[in-house]
Amino acid sequence: MQLPICVEYPIIAIGDLHGRIEWLDALIAKLRQRPEWPDAKLVFLGDFVDRCDTVEELISRVLE
Repeated sequence: MQLPICVEYPIIAIGDLHGRIEWLDALIAKLRQRPEWPDAKLVFLGDFVDRCDTVEELISRVLE
């Protein structure tokens, strides 16, 4: 597999959610206001899971 040298869209990196879906929801709400949002690709880095009741919901939302 050959990786691209250049991409034609903005990349937004999101890190360390620690199972907190409210963090993701708040961030996505702010990002949707940005003009580049419709063309952007999200890359998730860091920790998804922590000792939180919303981990399963967070993983489902990320997969959407």
